[in-house]
Amino acid sequence: MDALHEEGVNDHTVLGEYLEHEHASNIARSRGGLVEDLIPPSQSMADMTFHIGPEYKVLKHALSHKLERMKRHGLRDAALVLVDDREQLHGIISEAEMDFAVHEEGFLSDTEPFDVLTGPMSQFVDRSPLVLNSAAPLEMAVEMFYQLGLRHVVIVEEGTSRVLGVILKQQLILYLEHLRGL
Repeated sequence: MDALHEEGVNDHTVLGEYLEHEHASNIARSRGGLVEDLIPPSQSMADMTFHIGPEYKVLKHALSHKLERMKRHGLRDAALVLVDDREQLHGIISEAEMDFAVHEEGFLSDTEPFDVLTGPMSQFVDRSPLVLNSAAPLEMAVEMFYQLGLRHVVIVEEGTSRVLGVILKQQLILYLEHLRGL
């Protein structure tokens, strides 16, 4: 169960059938489109992005605030994207791992900043998440999710590698369902 559908978005399709890999690929191929079509709205992306300073220092309450904002969106398997002041990717932290770190007694200091890339949370930071160029065909995103079993992929701007968004598997499935209904 999730905030979008009672039975859970991974089990739900508009026609009540499973969205199998071949069917998803056919929808993406026939409808065309680009990965940039999947970029979340700016407010959603702002809630899923954390700007780390030049020293990568973070306070627990700042992470807790981001976690709360992400949960408000009701997205399962979300990830917090760590970027610098130029919007360059430094890694991602899954919502579940962030939840553990924020709520586990004594794991993070309530008052002292910690280095998110080398401190206690570093074990949860994926420093090399998979990325897709925003100009890539939609079909490529479908193939990555289905072939690799991914939960999220970071979208970067062509030519600059600036982070533009994150595609969540559940968002991709809903988008493909929308395309199927057109």
